[in-house]
Amino acid sequence: VADYLTPYGITQVYEDDKKAVFEDIYCEPLAIDDAGSEISLEQKVNSLELITPSDYEGGSIKVNYAYDEYFICTIDGEPTIITPGANRWDFSIVCPPGEHHITIRYVERYFVPAMIISVFGIAIVVILLTLYVRKRKIPELDQNRNNRIS
Repeated sequence: VADYLTPYGITQVYEDDKKAVFEDIYCEPLAIDDAGSEISLEQKVNSLELITPSDYEGGSIKVNYAYDEYFICTIDGEPTIITPGANRWDFSIVCPPGEHHITIRYVERYFVPAMIISVFGIAIVVILLTLYVRKRKIPELDQNRNNRIS
């Protein structure tokens, strides 16, 4: 396998009887600026957090992360535009000079309406089941009481 991957810039750096570790020499950092410098990036549950250094000169920041139309980006809390890459496997953000806190959040627009519909659906089922069970049990209880008395 290692010989097959070598022409593509992927080399094997470690191997034992259970695993093999490969390195891709063409791999870019997850976030880089126009000058090719890496930008600090932290991945959280539903967001990416980037912090530009204080000496950042401004310009475009390329994020090597699959673009999604539900991403919302803010720079220091102010909304900004995300530009998808040509193949949608990356995207870029234009950032002013200086230190900034950039947040890219994933917001699923259909989650809240789906949860509301689900809660109402479950509530209706519980109400209908409760009414059905009460309607069926009341005559049975009355008959059991009559049998015990006589």
